[in-house]
Amino acid sequence: MAWGLGLLSGFAVVLSSRRERGVPLQCIAVASSVLGVALGKYLIFFQIIKKVILEKHGQAAIEGLSMLSPKVFLLFTQSLVLILSPHDALWLILAMITAWRLPASNGFKAPPGQFQPSLSA
Repeated sequence: MAWGLGLLSGFAVVLSSRRERGVPLQCIAVASSVLGVALGKYLIFFQIIKKVILEKHGQAAIEGLSMLSPKVFLLFTQSLVLILSPHDALWLILAMITAWRLPASNGFKAPPGQFQPSLSA
């Protein structure tokens, strides 16, 4: 899934930039992949919290519970140390590397000191 998220982020950036490539677009793709991983973790966290509250307090307790609730978001940020594992770091790195490589410049550059033809005559 991490590679898929990285691919999706990289392709989305390349396609939305009309197939342009370069470091700024690579940074956007990486940021998008990190945001995607964080959003996925948040959605999973919300579902777990909802299930725990339902089991402990019943249906009435989750009636007003919203994914956009500041209390849920605060609990998520406070629980990040408990939620994240080294395995998550591996997935995040895979997503970031994939997202970084897709919008990379793939043009030919001559080594320093070699003749580079000019397009203007």
